[in-house]
Amino acid sequence: MTKKKSHLNLTKKISEKMTEPPSSAKRIKVGILGATGKMGKKLHYLILDQPEYRDKFQLVYAASGPNDPRFELLAGSGAEVLIDFSSPKSSLKAASICGHHKIPLLICTTGFDFKQLETLKSSLKNVAWANVPNTSLGVFAFKNIVGQLAAKLPDSFHFEIVEVHHEHKKDAPSGTAKIIAQEIQNSRKQITVPMHSIRGGTEVGEHRVIALGQNESIELVHRASDRKVFAHGALRLAQALLKFRSKGEVSLSKLCAV
Repeated sequence: MTKKKSHLNLTKKISEKMTEPPSSAKRIKVGILGATGKMGKKLHYLILDQPEYRDKFQLVYAASGPNDPRFELLAGSGAEVLIDFSSPKSSLKAASICGHHKIPLLICTTGFDFKQLETLKSSLKNVAWANVPNTSLGVFAFKNIVGQLAAKLPDSFHFEIVEVHHEHKKDAPSGTAKIIAQEIQNSRKQITVPMHSIRGGTEVGEHRVIALGQNESIELVHRASDRKVFAHGALRLAQALLKFRSKGEVSLSKLCAV
């Protein structure tokens, strides 16, 4: 079976399961873009098979990407929020649809260049959206701790970041590493923060921040051992995004404060 047919069969199975009768309680109608990927499958499992999420969310749309025949069904799917774990090309096309039809969009895709990010902002200026490269709530806390450390240490300390991911991750450095580096830069005078990327094996994700001083050093590490932490976080953030009536981009700090 070809990869394309395999993806179509999986999204077909997801669509069939989406027709199950809803519970009596009102649930959030959610769509998944990147449904056949590792993260899409995790989200699919939580929403359809785990009571904690099945009672809160209703999966009404699922597509693997722009080549999936179901991609164009997004506009009429009834989705109240779209969670995107796909690719920059797919995200840009989805953003155009979401912006036009006022569907809030949680982008968890990484690897955007500057021009693509500007296109996203333009396409989504009339709807609430967020760009969250890492949906682990632990990473959000980790980033804040790193920022506090960077603000307290003297300028003689030098910061660097090492990130490790599985061999199939395409972008380097990771989106999370870039966010952490920005946090460090915002907290001190260090203009650039060197980032080192390692790709190999099945490592879900590790981010190590090293602060090097005179005759001493500090290391902080966040390690994800299962992708389900990203799925749990994505659903929580998608739920939070719906509480924002304002148009345009919503920061991660605001989402986590809900």
